[in-house]
Amino acid sequence: MNEETVSQEMKYSKKIHISYGLGGFLDNFVLGAFTTRIIDFYENEILLSIALVGMAIAIYGLWNMVNDPILGYLCDKKYKFTEKYGRRYPWYVIGILSYAWVYLLIFTVPFSDEIGLFFWLLITIISFEFAFTLWQANYLALFPDKFRTQKERTKVGLWNSLCGVIGIALGTLIPPLLIEDGVPSSYFLMAIVITI
Repeated sequence: MNEETVSQEMKYSKKIHISYGLGGFLDNFVLGAFTTRIIDFYENEILLSIALVGMAIAIYGLWNMVNDPILGYLCDKKYKFTEKYGRRYPWYVIGILSYAWVYLLIFTVPFSDEIGLFFWLLITIISFEFAFTLWQANYLALFPDKFRTQKERTKVGLWNSLCGVIGIALGTLIPPLLIEDGVPSSYFLMAIVITI
């Protein structure tokens, strides 16, 4: 194999491969913290009926089914504001900043009645899903756009998987260390740590 073939197979450095893999950490860390804390917080701390929590999560699931292809389609199109930084980067930045902010809102409940709690949960988790998908769709779309050879995709995929496993483990394990049972405000402090 000559030098030119090797350089074509590995266009980017190991540092770039690892940095893309760290996105897998972020993806799984945030989702781990999100999915394992929502029901516990709203059912056990805020005392929203489990039927209403379940209904909100079911509606969220339906939204997720519709949201992903729509955002994928819209983000694939070229717009004037994406010309300077590329097709993915502006959406990526808007998504990551938005989902961090909305994650905090999920645990900042301004209502005490069941209807208010239900709609707050529903609106915040749907908003979270929208913002998270805006980030994630563009992060994942970078993979085939940026890494063109099978060899490079395999290496990047390895880093992504390794970082993702660590992310899901820490996203599941860290929040309980920061939460105090019976203290709903501790969930907000946990959300701050997760988003930083």
